[in-house]
Amino acid sequence: DEYTYLYSQINTSKTGYIYTFDNNQLNDPAVFIGYKLLYKFFPSTIKVDEEISNVTSRYTSSPTTIYQYMTGDLGFKDLKIGTSDDLKIDFANRPDPFTIQIDFTNAVLGYDPKNVIVSISDLAVSTTPGLPENAFRNVGQIGIGFSNEDMVFGYSDLVLEDNYSITGDTYLLLYVLAYGQNISGSTFSEVYSEPKYFIGTPNYLSLTVDQ
Repeated sequence: DEYTYLYSQINTSKTGYIYTFDNNQLNDPAVFIGYKLLYKFFPSTIKVDEEISNVTSRYTSSPTTIYQYMTGDLGFKDLKIGTSDDLKIDFANRPDPFTIQIDFTNAVLGYDPKNVIVSISDLAVSTTPGLPENAFRNVGQIGIGFSNEDMVFGYSDLVLEDNYSITGDTYLLLYVLAYGQNISGSTFSEVYSEPKYFIGTPNYLSLTVDQ
């Protein structure tokens, strides 16, 4: 039988500048590989809400193409964890309970180090890259992060009015998807869970672009 979906990660939440989600232990470890984190900047909170509706609607109508749609038509980018575009979970640990945390506190408040930190609640769980690890924007440059000094226009993810307003306001929306590989005969294909944004008050992160 063809395997066409994965169970979504659970308990996606945002408290202040910290995002967390729990591993879903129901996924078949032979199919499930790990997680992808997608980010996008928006020029207004209205645009954030519209995009959440767009993603939900698209997944309902075409779940098997959701990752391609988000990274293609919608312009989401993979959050780089170290130098990787994903977070792989070791086969033996895929059924285990654990929590992943993405902490933007240092970046937003200007502390040192000013990078976003991705960490895991159980250090016995093996991941590639190993956690904790710094996370960066995916714009073809090494070490471009989310701190004030890095929030400058001129990168592909920060385009005036597309991603930030004329006053320099921008709003970051983050999604997480489980991903894996389906094997049907001699055919291999990537499969994805329903994308989940992080529930908080608000669901986005406010940042300022240095123009």
